Amino acid sequence: MRRPTEHVIGDREVAAVMSICYECGWTCDVIRSDYGEDLVAQTSLGSALDPFRILIQVKSTQRIRSAAPVTCRVSHRHALRWCRSREPVVAVLWELAGKRGWYSLPGEEFDQQALWLSDARSVRIVFDRAKEISRASFDVLAWHLRLSYYKDRVLKAQHHQMEYWRAGNDGDRAPEAYRTALPTAVFELLRLVGIVTSEGLSAEAHRLFRKARRLIESKELSLPHDQRSSPDAIDGMAATLCLIGSIQRAGAESVPTLLADVCGRHLLHLLRLFPQDSVDSGDTILNS
Repeated sequence: MRRPTEHVIGDREVAAVMSICYECGWTCDVIRSDYGEDLVAQTSLGSALDPFRILIQVKSTQRIRSAAPVTCRVSHRHALRWCRSREPVVAVLWELAGKRGWYSLPGEEFDQQALWLSDARSVRIVFDRAKEISRASFDVLAWHLRLSYYKDRVLKAQHHQMEYWRAGNDGDRAPEAYRTALPTAVFELLRLVGIVTSEGLSAEAHRLFRKARRLIESKELSLPHDQRSSPDAIDGMAATLCLIGSIQRAGAESVPTLLADVCGRHLLHLLRLFPQDSVDSGDTILNS
């Protein structure tokens, strides 16, 4: 029995993407029941797997001209499902001749409402040439998905907080003991980027905070006195810069505004609660 050519090509392109996933330390498995995705992967940081999975759809093309846009078409049904998926979906276009590929995130590229109202049978995915698949680009992708995961957790925790206070104001029976999940989500991210360690709040975090504060204060001197920020505002900006710098040094290209704001405020609280001298003397967050 002869295998169809398209099956051979499909296996090769999927194997190529899996190989890069393995180089990044991810887990990656072929999805046997094909409903539009080829692979399920789990990203990792160091030896720790991230607490979410991603779905990967691999498409192929024979050759892409150097000046031509990198695009492919997918069914309207698949595009809409990917936008609604709880797991992030990564679309990959693999060039057979060049043995290279590019990735895109359909859930972020497409507008779900526009797709819902459209009567088109297929839609076009446009791939950014800067997002050519490699170990480095997949590491950046992992950080993007990782921060999106923590952003969703923070949003969910904030929603639960609002529901709790709304229940109290409306006279509904609220839980006798309430603990918000927001600090937990923030704390986990701070540990992930090395701001919080098993020893407590890192000395590097204090150093970055002081450096950022000195930089902001020097810039403030060029402003008229009535336009200068308060000491508390300067501390808040410095803590946010410390957070963003730590996350970017860990490998991320950018930080969602929501995370920078919420986590920056929590980091400032920790920096004030555990000053440098207490860290040096052995006092730790975990022991307090």
